[in-house]
Amino acid sequence: MAAQEENRKQSIRKPIIASFLLAFGLLLVGFLLSLWWMHTKQEESGVANFSQQSADLLQTLMRNDYHTMEDLLIGLARDRKFVELFLSANRGELLHETIDLFAQWKRREGISHLYFHDSEGVNFLRVHQPERFGDRIERRTMRQAQATRKSSYGLEMGPLGTLTLRVVIPWEVDNKVIGFLEVGTELSELLTSVKEVMHSDLYLFTFKVFMDQVAWQTWSAKQ
Repeated sequence: MAAQEENRKQSIRKPIIASFLLAFGLLLVGFLLSLWWMHTKQEESGVANFSQQSADLLQTLMRNDYHTMEDLLIGLARDRKFVELFLSANRGELLHETIDLFAQWKRREGISHLYFHDSEGVNFLRVHQPERFGDRIERRTMRQAQATRKSSYGLEMGPLGTLTLRVVIPWEVDNKVIGFLEVGTELSELLTSVKEVMHSDLYLFTFKVFMDQVAWQTWSAKQ
């Protein structure tokens, strides 16, 4: 009788213990999942904050660079020497007079591109690449400057996949547009500044869906 009673008690205890262990296991799993979820949310929040801070800093640097680059172009546009050389269509002499200036801008401000375009948006001189000229510039910044007769700026991608911050201003003499002046600085210059402040590497991505492949290939062939 005693053995039977003990067996009966053990048969009762086993399901109770098993249920307790199962409940404890479920609570433990739930606790661990909660910790993982909170950690994931903290990481996501940290990444989102870092991304927003980096984007805000990049926008600030772009605006600052825009104003600096615009001032450089305004100063050039007001110099009668450059006006006369451009109006006389003396490409060689214009290059001779601007090559040192471009080198100074490149050294001090990180300028990588300097263009002279005629009033129709056809390139007259690339100081950074003087062997290429005569092509019509169809970039958004150019079209906007033509349409508004005001300075225009923005990030635009080149044929080699490099992003460049470009500034275009109408070149006016006696209230008449004689051409357009353009400078650019590669985004790598700005990203270096952001990296120094944020102490981290940065990567930029663009989605293929936002790009027109035919227009991209046609534009790239012209650049």
